[in-house]
Amino acid sequence: GGDWTSAEALHELRIEAKRLRYALELFGRLYPAELRKRMYARIKEMQDRLGAANDHEVAARLLTRLSEEKPELAELLAGCIALEERAAEEKRDEFRGWYTAQRGEELLADLRGLIEGPETNTAAGA
Repeated sequence: GGDWTSAEALHELRIEAKRLRYALELFGRLYPAELRKRMYARIKEMQDRLGAANDHEVAARLLTRLSEEKPELAELLAGCIALEERAAEEKRDEFRGWYTAQRGEELLADLRGLIEGPETNTAAGA
């Protein structure tokens, strides 16, 4: 897996995965259905997992902004903000545990299959 220690790095990864998924949707018909479906599923799962962390991060930021705009709510919102921040970190940790070196290698093999052709794809059965 990668060394994604910051929320920002994981957010960037999510954006890049989204771009890859869109490219696959655009050009996927040029490739064998099996490779296309497998790669799409891998990218979608990655995005879903990263999206869960991002959703909590966004909620924490929105609640923080509300707390700053409405100081009378700050004490009430502090617990909610802390919960959202913890949930975001838990989801990031879950992603880091899920995205193993093997998953990374399988995704890279699929990418090579898209770029070089399906005969180079070593993760065909994965």
